[in-house]
Amino acid sequence: MRQDSISGHSTKAGQFIKKEILETENITVTELANRLGVVRQTISGILNGRREISADLAFALADKFGRSPSFYKGLNNHEEATAAKTTQTQSIRLLLDLWRSLGSRILTDGEIKDAWDCHLIGIKPFSKNHLQGVTYDLRIFDVLVTKIIDENEHNEDLANGNVVIEPGQIATVKSMENLTIPSCICGQLGEMTDLVKKGIQVIHGIGVDPGYRGWIYAMLKNIGNRNFIISRETPFLSLKLTFLLTEPLKLYDGVNQNRDRFSENEKETIRSKVTHSKENALDAIDTLKNWIENSS
Repeated sequence: MRQDSISGHSTKAGQFIKKEILETENITVTELANRLGVVRQTISGILNGRREISADLAFALADKFGRSPSFYKGLNNHEEATAAKTTQTQSIRLLLDLWRSLGSRILTDGEIKDAWDCHLIGIKPFSKNHLQGVTYDLRIFDVLVTKIIDENEHNEDLANGNVVIEPGQIATVKSMENLTIPSCICGQLGEMTDLVKKGIQVIHGIGVDPGYRGWIYAMLKNIGNRNFIISRETPFLSLKLTFLLTEPLKLYDGVNQNRDRFSENEKETIRSKVTHSKENALDAIDTLKNWIENSS
């Protein structure tokens, strides 16, 4: 096997990854990290007994190398988990002390990565490829659009492939990323320039409050004169995060907390406001704006 440097105390999880994955697959630590979509330090930390296998990593390992996510989580023992939790808490404390010394401000891409690394914020799934200078790109996971075909309503989503939004048509989308925003951070959502250039208007809430947990929902309206193709993982919103020197007294506890799908009532609202023509598109968009306001 080609070797990357591995030292320190190997745990049950580290021993399994070394023998059953690295040696069996004849790959390096760096190559394994690339396959799993994590940084090399994550794998090295597990091999050296400094980190445990997280839930996200357990799912990635199961997807790439078989067995169940619970099997990989089970490789962690109580002592490892306690040590990892202690290290995580210390990392968060050090990071917050540094940020407090610098004052309230917008986080850079590196600071967002640092906050994610120590689990201060949650972005699942996370990819450094979607970090921009001071934002993180949120991607589309699913979409619901209602079309009129032969005078009958027809609902489409991304389960069977791409979805086309015709000129004047409106669709509702759900983000791929599940967010966990701590009490010391707030988020701001912005439209993607690339979508604007293609005639796509994104209707969304402005902020992501401290304490928010869940996915982001928005409406897309095609105000251009060409069809627009939506595919899974299409970036649709940018997330800007701001560190708060003073934490708010009230954290988010609205109806969107931990919501993982559209309710039947919301689906019915979207279907009832289907855009039959460009002429009534403005009426539909006003209704959808009100729907977003009432859902926040």
